[in-house]
Amino acid sequence: MLDRLQRAFAELTAGSGPVVVHGGIWTFAHALRLPAREIPARLLDAMLEAIGPSRTLVMPSYTFGFIGSRVFDVENMPGETGALGEALRKRDGASRTLRAIYSHVMIGPDAEKFGEAPPKDAWGAGSDGEKFLELDAIYVTLGLPWHETCSLFHVPELTAQVPYRYFKRFRGKAVLTGGGERPIEETMFVRSLDVPADTDFAPATERFEKLAGLRRSEAPFPMQALPARTIVNISGEMIRNDPFVFVRNRDAVKAWIERGKREEIARLSPEEDAGLN
Repeated sequence: MLDRLQRAFAELTAGSGPVVVHGGIWTFAHALRLPAREIPARLLDAMLEAIGPSRTLVMPSYTFGFIGSRVFDVENMPGETGALGEALRKRDGASRTLRAIYSHVMIGPDAEKFGEAPPKDAWGAGSDGEKFLELDAIYVTLGLPWHETCSLFHVPELTAQVPYRYFKRFRGKAVLTGGGERPIEETMFVRSLDVPADTDFAPATERFEKLAGLRRSEAPFPMQALPARTIVNISGEMIRNDPFVFVRNRDAVKAWIERGKREEIARLSPEEDAGLN
């Protein structure tokens, strides 16, 4: 079973850039017929073997808990994005990007290109998302459709400055590998707390499904792959054509934009206001 996965993964990820994996083990674990505790490590073994030592395997390790705790422990803080990413975080040789909320864990030669200075924007200049585009990363979904797992959609949302979001800064401290500390902050392009936009990126998934360049496999479970640039270009085009294309409750959100957005932004504390709205 894992031999089939390794072959399929190698075909899906053909190229030279980093491979960024999103997905949910829970959707396909039963098909692997392995003890549950062995699955993450065995999957990582297969994926690393498939892409080889010259490329970098990347997974999300997001820590939304930073918003409440205001502490990001690079080495010890668990990611909140699944067992596979956690297994990679704990693996010998893995490193983690210094990002307060949207960090990624990785193994491979590209890891050193992400640097030690954290960007101020979650998905803007200097972010991991920008670096994935620069390095021509391939994104892979395991067992889930794009709109349920891929976070790269936030890049074109930010680029287009979609009106249903605004900037909010979160400051705290990072506990570094080895025990040192430093200030850290991350500015997110957030949805309203008063009238949250009900975002649904399923229309982008529908567009991706029609692409001749979409790589897909069903062996031994559903997997799909696309270049990061393709994801951003297509979803960005959709947003330019209709800024609310990914918003289900568009009427309510438009009313908030007209009558409540300025008031909500005005409630930001000086620490939260990054001066970008």
